[in-house]
Amino acid sequence: MVLFVFLNSALLAQNSLNDTLHWCEQRPLTYDDFRGESMEFTGFVGENFCLLSANYSRPNTFAKTEYQIEAVWDRQKSWLVKEAQTKENLLFFQVCFDIYELHARLLRKKCAAFPRNTDPTQILQPTYNQAMSGLLEEYNVFRKETKMGRDAEAVLAWSDAVKEKLDQLVDFR
Repeated sequence: MVLFVFLNSALLAQNSLNDTLHWCEQRPLTYDDFRGESMEFTGFVGENFCLLSANYSRPNTFAKTEYQIEAVWDRQKSWLVKEAQTKENLLFFQVCFDIYELHARLLRKKCAAFPRNTDPTQILQPTYNQAMSGLLEEYNVFRKETKMGRDAEAVLAWSDAVKEKLDQLVDFR
């Protein structure tokens, strides 16, 4: 069985018209979160589409900048063929989403350390780009080490490791 994961990142504000799911510890993925049109002709059993959304607000030049960083799952672009709806495949995609949340927290931590007088228009994009490089590097290692989800033991090990890292960054939820 081969799993294919499509990654995309964007610096964007969330649009409430999108059918998206923001990462939430109490709300793991379900099969219903794969609403995209199946593309079985590709030879893949599923595909996910995740975003790392980053934005900021600063009411005036004297106010502290607030950064909004979110790991986002796009339900309309993610799909999983019916025959592949197994707990192992669901866990693989959950770990994918968890890795995005891990890197969202790491980016929140970096943003929280910016000096108060930092111009967000100058610092956020390069910091985001650096965060995305780290995310994609870890994500590719995950896909390789788990054989794109075919190695269930490796997926479980990654799940545990990512959860531990998320716990270490609980202050940046």
